Amino acid sequence: MEAPRLQWSAAEVRDDTLTVQIGGDRPKGWKATFERTVLLLGGGSWGEVSIKGANVKVADVSEGSEEELRFFLEGAVQQANAAHVDPDDADDTADEPDDEDADGDDADARMTSRFRDFGSEA
Repeated sequence: MEAPRLQWSAAEVRDDTLTVQIGGDRPKGWKATFERTVLLLGGGSWGEVSIKGANVKVADVSEGSEEELRFFLEGAVQQANAAHVDPDDADDTADEPDDEDADGDDADARMTSRFRDFGSEA
Protein backbone atom coordinates (compact mmCIF):
# COMPACT_ATOMS: atom_id res chain seq x y z
CA MET A 1 0.00 0.00 0.00
CA GLU A 2 1.42 3.36 -1.03
CA ALA A 3 0.87 6.15 1.51
CA PRO A 4 -1.13 9.15 0.29
CA ARG A 5 0.96 12.16 -0.69
CA LEU A 6 0.45 15.47 -2.44
CA GLN A 7 1.74 15.56 -6.01
CA TRP A 8 3.09 19.09 -6.11
CA SER A 9 4.63 18.70 -9.57
CA ALA A 10 1.11 18.67 -11.02
CA ALA A 11 -0.32 21.46 -8.81
CA GLU A 12 -2.32 24.15 -10.52
CA VAL A 13 -3.78 27.50 -9.49
CA ARG A 14 -6.73 28.73 -11.51
CA ASP A 15 -8.94 31.65 -10.49
CA ASP A 16 -7.10 31.77 -7.13
CA THR A 17 -7.98 28.11 -6.39
CA LEU A 18 -5.14 25.63 -5.83
CA THR A 19 -5.70 22.04 -6.97
CA VAL A 20 -3.20 19.35 -5.91
CA GLN A 21 -3.70 15.70 -6.77
CA ILE A 22 -3.41 13.11 -3.99
CA GLY A 23 -1.26 10.16 -5.01
CA GLY A 24 -1.15 6.81 -3.27
CA ASP A 25 -3.85 4.73 -1.63
CA ARG A 26 -6.29 6.44 0.71
CA PRO A 27 -7.64 3.97 3.27
CA LYS A 28 -11.17 4.22 4.64
CA GLY A 29 -11.45 7.16 7.04
CA TRP A 30 -8.40 8.97 5.64
CA LYS A 31 -10.40 11.81 4.09
CA ALA A 32 -12.34 12.42 7.31
CA THR A 33 -9.10 12.55 9.32
CA PHE A 34 -7.54 14.95 6.80
CA GLU A 35 -10.58 17.26 6.92
CA ARG A 36 -10.74 17.13 10.74
CA THR A 37 -7.03 17.99 10.94
CA VAL A 38 -7.54 20.95 8.59
CA LEU A 39 -10.30 22.24 10.89
CA LEU A 40 -8.21 21.75 14.04
CA LEU A 41 -5.15 23.47 12.56
CA GLY A 42 -7.21 26.43 11.46
CA GLY A 43 -6.38 28.35 8.34
CA GLY A 44 -3.98 30.90 7.05
CA SER A 45 -4.45 33.61 4.47
CA TRP A 46 -6.36 31.23 2.20
CA GLY A 47 -9.97 30.06 1.99
CA GLU A 48 -11.71 26.72 2.34
CA VAL A 49 -9.69 23.50 2.05
CA SER A 50 -11.59 20.50 0.69
CA ILE A 51 -11.09 17.15 -1.00
CA LYS A 52 -12.91 16.61 -4.28
CA GLY A 53 -12.26 13.17 -5.72
CA ALA A 54 -8.51 12.62 -5.76
CA ASN A 55 -7.69 16.32 -5.37
CA VAL A 56 -7.15 18.76 -2.53
CA LYS A 57 -8.67 22.12 -3.41
CA VAL A 58 -7.88 25.38 -1.62
CA ALA A 59 -9.91 28.49 -2.38
CA ASP A 60 -8.72 32.09 -2.26
CA VAL A 61 -4.99 31.40 -2.56
CA SER A 62 -2.87 34.55 -2.72
CA GLU A 63 0.69 35.13 -3.86
CA GLY A 64 3.20 34.88 -1.07
CA SER A 65 1.30 32.14 0.80
CA GLU A 66 2.77 29.20 -1.12
CA GLU A 67 5.33 28.02 1.47
CA GLU A 68 2.96 28.40 4.43
CA LEU A 69 0.12 26.64 2.58
CA ARG A 70 2.39 23.80 1.50
CA PHE A 71 3.53 23.27 5.09
CA PHE A 72 -0.10 23.37 6.28
CA LEU A 73 -1.32 20.81 3.73
CA GLU A 74 1.66 18.49 4.21
CA GLY A 75 1.00 18.52 7.96
CA ALA A 76 -2.63 17.51 7.43
CA VAL A 77 -1.56 14.69 5.08
CA GLN A 78 1.06 13.46 7.55
CA GLN A 79 -1.48 13.40 10.37
CA ALA A 80 -4.02 11.48 8.28
CA ASN A 81 -1.28 9.04 7.23
CA ALA A 82 -0.16 8.57 10.83
CA ALA A 83 -3.71 7.66 11.81
CA HIS A 84 -4.46 5.32 8.89
CA VAL A 85 -1.34 4.01 7.15
CA ASP A 86 0.84 1.25 8.58
CA PRO A 87 4.41 2.55 8.16
CA ASP A 88 5.60 -0.96 7.21
CA ASP A 89 3.18 -0.96 4.26
CA ALA A 90 3.99 2.56 2.98
CA ASP A 91 5.83 2.91 -0.33
CA ASP A 92 7.87 6.10 -0.69
CA THR A 93 8.17 6.02 -4.46
CA ALA A 94 7.02 9.19 -6.20
CA ASP A 95 5.24 9.53 -9.53
CA GLU A 96 7.08 11.09 -12.45
CA PRO A 97 6.69 14.88 -12.60
CA ASP A 98 4.23 16.34 -15.06
CA ASP A 99 5.98 18.21 -17.88
CA GLU A 100 2.98 20.44 -18.53
CA ASP A 101 3.79 24.08 -17.73
CA ALA A 102 1.42 26.85 -16.71
CA ASP A 103 0.69 29.34 -19.47
CA GLY A 104 0.71 33.08 -19.05
CA ASP A 105 2.40 35.49 -16.69
CA ASP A 106 -0.43 36.24 -14.28
CA ALA A 107 -0.66 35.55 -10.54
CA ASP A 108 -2.25 32.12 -11.07
CA ALA A 109 0.58 31.07 -13.38
CA ARG A 110 3.28 32.32 -11.00
CA MET A 111 1.70 30.50 -8.04
CA THR A 112 1.22 27.34 -10.12
CA SER A 113 4.93 27.42 -10.93
CA ARG A 114 5.91 27.86 -7.27
CA PHE A 115 3.65 25.02 -6.12
CA ARG A 116 4.96 22.71 -8.86
CA ASP A 117 8.52 23.49 -7.81
CA PHE A 118 7.73 21.79 -4.48
CA GLY A 119 7.43 18.53 -6.45
CA SER A 120 11.09 18.70 -7.41
CA GLU A 121 12.11 18.94 -3.74
CA ALA A 122 10.56 15.60 -2.75
